[in-house]
Amino acid sequence: MSDDQTTSIYIAGFASGASEDDFKEAFGSYGEIAKVLIRGKDNPFAFVEFTEASAAVDAVAGGDAKIGDADCKVELQTSKPRAKKESGGGDGSSIYIKGIPAGEDVKEKLQTIFGGFGEISNLTYKGRDYAFIEYSSTDGAQAALAGGDHMYDEETLTVEERTSAKKERKPRVKKERVEETGPNTTIYVKGLPEGTETDEIKAVFGEDTKVMNRSNRGFVFITYNSEDEMQAALDANHQWEGAELTIEERTGNRK
Repeated sequence: MSDDQTTSIYIAGFASGASEDDFKEAFGSYGEIAKVLIRGKDNPFAFVEFTEASAAVDAVAGGDAKIGDADCKVELQTSKPRAKKESGGGDGSSIYIKGIPAGEDVKEKLQTIFGGFGEISNLTYKGRDYAFIEYSSTDGAQAALAGGDHMYDEETLTVEERTSAKKERKPRVKKERVEETGPNTTIYVKGLPEGTETDEIKAVFGEDTKVMNRSNRGFVFITYNSEDEMQAALDANHQWEGAELTIEERTGNRK
């Protein structure tokens, strides 16, 4: 089976209270079912994962399915859970939300909208039009990604997987420095929005860092405790509000 063949189907349109047995009864004839995942409260939806991709294709070809008293649409799952990546990249359990209108009780509303997909372990919102949500497992994040349009009041939110893909490691030329200055452990980061707060920067690049915040001029300097930590930051492809940042080793001797 190729990597782009999914073994899961997405079902929506049934009433709350449907059980795993209801889905096994509806789809068991297409093939062996490995897992049933039911999410959502007011507008519930579910994923049925088969052991074979051909079973998922056959289930979709079978058209609408009867779950309880409802005729439900059946589609192939378009966002498959991803394997956990090496250190320096996302593990598939976090999502990035864009387009949040200004107002009160934003965190509470986001909890209501996205809490039905799985247990939320952390929600980061700093009063701007975006937020990050981390789930306790990849299932919650992938369910949110595959859950269709997410409405906040009358606005449709943009929801993406939060990524920090690992770049191909490039050889780093170690520059000669005066011995008293010690090894360089500082990086230069360009592309952060004006007014980005220091605690936001530390949340992405590491809490145990020193930040010289010059975001009003479009860049910051971040100092790590060791060369290894700095190199890990250089190897990572950090993104901010969906845009890739420029990350380089700070040049010039430190005083």
